[in-house]
Amino acid sequence: MNELKTNTLYILSGVPSVGKSTFIENLKTNFELPNNCILSTDELRKQFVGTNNSLDEFGVYESISQEANPLIFDVLKRVLNFRMQEGLTTFLDSTALNDEMRKDYVDIARKHNMEVEILIFDRDIEEIKKSNSQRIKRVPEYVIDRMYNDFQKDSIYPHRLLNPFDEFTLETKFLIDENVKLFIVGDIHGLYEDMENLLDKEGFFIENDCIFNKVKTCI
Repeated sequence: MNELKTNTLYILSGVPSVGKSTFIENLKTNFELPNNCILSTDELRKQFVGTNNSLDEFGVYESISQEANPLIFDVLKRVLNFRMQEGLTTFLDSTALNDEMRKDYVDIARKHNMEVEILIFDRDIEEIKKSNSQRIKRVPEYVIDRMYNDFQKDSIYPHRLLNPFDEFTLETKFLIDENVKLFIVGDIHGLYEDMENLLDKEGFFIENDCIFNKVKTCI
């Protein structure tokens, strides 16, 4: 079982059709991962330049123009920089085939003291091509061959080599010590005296709209 942590940048690395999108969809389903945790170069391309229909031996497929790449990656890095500055868990869905392509993202995370890990997804090349042939968003096979030849299956950065269909868990970080006793008060619906009695029983009191413990420390 592979464990993923929050407050971390995960850079997804792998050729098209290897299963990165499947991995993301499983996270959404199993852990209710919000869409804003995912930065996708393909989604940015669709927003900026849209899609086109093309035809190959497998039928009609949806293609995305690469002409806007300089703009796409500039926007991607700006958004990533803000998310790292805020300490937000982020999954970067891009090919990021090798350390040369991964370096800028790693540098942005480290500039803000964020943990970063490369998730390197790989399967047999023939399985990848079969998956590609069944997708609406296909890429030509010669492109997959070329990208697979450039694919670096390790890294100088923290990394894991994975199958996208592996099982994962998502660990959350609690910033409050587990031994701290918490009292959570919601809307009291006019039961002010009852709340006062409860606080008094637990060693607190209210003065000037502030809650104190019995040693006069405002909380």
